[in-house]
Amino acid sequence: MKKKNIVYTIILYLIIFSVPIWRISYEFSKNTDNLPWLESLPDSDLRKLVGYKRSQLITVWDIPDITIDETHDIWELESGKKLLVTYKTNGKVKKVSLITKDFSVAYESR
Repeated sequence: MKKKNIVYTIILYLIIFSVPIWRISYEFSKNTDNLPWLESLPDSDLRKLVGYKRSQLITVWDIPDITIDETHDIWELESGKKLLVTYKTNGKVKKVSLITKDFSVAYESR
């Protein structure tokens, strides 16, 4: 009887601790569910785009308005600003820049 209680207690603790661990890992993983919509993307969240894959951005935001090459894409926002995304050679976002109408850089992630 004592062994049964120990086994049930261990199973209960595993369930209790696995749910928060899964939730935390889900929140911090780079998947399309966590990617914000392009038009609702605040300037302060641009840094969070670093690490996403190019294919994930295209899946959620659609094809970029301008593709310079495999490592640079530009999305035009409704506000008239442009979002310049630079990728590493593996296709992950390296840097994000918000460009104003006069082509000055309004924000740049590092």
